Amino acid sequence: MGRASSLKEREEEIPLVADRLRLSPESVALLLRGKPAQSRSRERGSSDRAQSPMTKLLLSSEAAVERDFLVAAACNPGRAGQLLAALSPEHFADPSNREVFIGLRDAFALITGPEDSEAAFAQLGARARGDSDAGPLFVRVVMEADQGRYSLAVLEELHLRLQEQQLSRQINALRATLDREGDVAEEQRRLLHLERLRQRVRASLTNLDPEEGRA
Repeated sequence: MGRASSLKEREEEIPLVADRLRLSPESVALLLRGKPAQSRSRERGSSDRAQSPMTKLLLSSEAAVERDFLVAAACNPGRAGQLLAALSPEHFADPSNREVFIGLRDAFALITGPEDSEAAFAQLGARARGDSDAGPLFVRVVMEADQGRYSLAVLEELHLRLQEQQLSRQINALRATLDREGDVAEEQRRLLHLERLRQRVRASLTNLDPEEGRA
């Protein structure tokens, strides 16, 4: 947005940015009225304490999707075991969510039959009593799994949204690298591959039945 050549071009870009970030155009416009962007050199050296309102909002939104996915996974351990095994800690931007993901993945790996579920949730319950920052989320996971809050359809939707978020982070990091270092053929090919993957994920989200998902 800082490279927009005119106010008109900047206004035309707002709906595109809003669509990519799954925010309303009004929210993007409001955030852009805040403090002017820091220089690139300062951005690269800034700490978490200097995060912009946009960055904080995006991280908060991503963390919420991550938490809901973990709760939905706990509600559907049979299918979740397969999904969790194919994910990595890098799919979770929030450290507490990452810790709960590892706990869920390890616990559900123990499930080979119906009788193993009790042992898996007992292991999660033990983590809920720990003193880490992830403790409250472990408590939520165990409690809401017992209530069966989220259906299998919601789990599938959140799994796609989790993948979309992680692909977007990778794409943004690659674009930043290309901005700094210029066009690198290998990085350009990887960027194209990731963008195609993200497009497939978004197409799958578009094709979901709204009557079965979170909406």
